[in-house]
Amino acid sequence: IVLINLYAGKEQWFKSKKNLFLLALSFFLVLMFRHNGIISVIGTQFLLLVFYKSKWKKIALIGITVLVLFFGIKSVLVKVLDIVPSPSILTFNIPIQQVASILSSGVKLDEEQNQVIKKAMDPKIWISEYNPYVVDPIIFNSNFDMLIFNDQKYKVQFMKVWFELIAKEPKIAIKSWLQQTSVVWRISQPSNSSTLFTERGIVHTGREYLDKYKLKTESLIPDSLVRIQAFLDRTQESDLVWLLWRPALYIFISMLFGLIFVFRNNLRSLIIFSPVMLNVIGLFAAIPAQQIRYLYPSILCTFIIIPLC
Repeated sequence: IVLINLYAGKEQWFKSKKNLFLLALSFFLVLMFRHNGIISVIGTQFLLLVFYKSKWKKIALIGITVLVLFFGIKSVLVKVLDIVPSPSILTFNIPIQQVASILSSGVKLDEEQNQVIKKAMDPKIWISEYNPYVVDPIIFNSNFDMLIFNDQKYKVQFMKVWFELIAKEPKIAIKSWLQQTSVVWRISQPSNSSTLFTERGIVHTGREYLDKYKLKTESLIPDSLVRIQAFLDRTQESDLVWLLWRPALYIFISMLFGLIFVFRNNLRSLIIFSPVMLNVIGLFAAIPAQQIRYLYPSILCTFIIIPLC
């Protein structure tokens, strides 16, 4: 919405300190929301510099200020609140999935490769637990040593094996990547896959907290809740899930209407759609699971892009 106003206001928009503050705040909040926000923010700032060269000083100042604040606040909060960083393994989703897909295709490992893979989990279990569309059955398997990926030496060894395997079997690796990212680009739900929706109540993990705080779900309108739940159940069945839930349909609609808008106006209007498309591109490169939540912001933007066009 800020970028729509920026585009409509042209260079005059940059004269208002309020506008500059809103742009900086938007960038900062997207950065703080989730780590893949950095792709949308830095990419959009780059496009602003390309399309609004005369305002490069203000754009650069906003960009530098936002990044300094983001990394500064993040590092301070980590120390003050004693925040434990996410496990390193979460950055290895695509490599782990591709290794599993290659193993499942019957490709034999040499002795060195076998030893590296075995440190994390027995290759036989890698094969038996492999799901083409989600990496969770492997990395959250009780036999899988997730913490070994915190060891820098092992990371290097694993990445070496991964490079060797994808170089040997590029077709299998590409197919694996397309299957794992199918929620981004495929409208229909694959028959042997499942789309992961939202939780509808308390997540039943961490049983000790549920017991300690006597947590339970209690509706003020139980009869209505039953009807709502039934409706949601119906929309999430395989014959309807593509229409209401799969992000790909909304992404393609956004792309279509975005292109129409650009053709009707000019190339500079791409700036309006850059946060949405950059978010999609980032997730297309490395989405960890078939979960709607990663693309939910892009889905919402569809309902702005259509009337805008």
